[in-house]
Amino acid sequence: MSVVIPTIDDDDVGASVVELGLADTNLDPVVSYTAPTAALFLVSAYFRVVTASTTVTIQVAYTDAGGAQTTVLVNGVSEAVGSYHVSGIPLASVAGAAITVQAQAGTANQVFVSASIRQG
Repeated sequence: MSVVIPTIDDDDVGASVVELGLADTNLDPVVSYTAPTAALFLVSAYFRVVTASTTVTIQVAYTDAGGAQTTVLVNGVSEAVGSYHVSGIPLASVAGAAITVQAQAGTANQVFVSASIRQG
């Protein structure tokens, strides 16, 4: 898995990835963004299961004023073929710390993930 380099323009600070296929069954980084200053971010995700049901895990690793945190968005849930969204979650990040969305599928090549990290 490769981590997507953030795309930043004048009106938008953050990073996103669209339709990244999970080629293995490891918990892999999907997209990451390093906050240059302490700020509030909104993280959201969308995923598709193709061909057959499989388990899906999606989580966000980040650092706030209390230290390293992990928030689980989807916790090893068996999902049928279809498309699913995860409502955006707010989080506060300290300056210089990476915010990383990670995903795992129970079966390789069955899940495609899209995710967004946006300053808000």
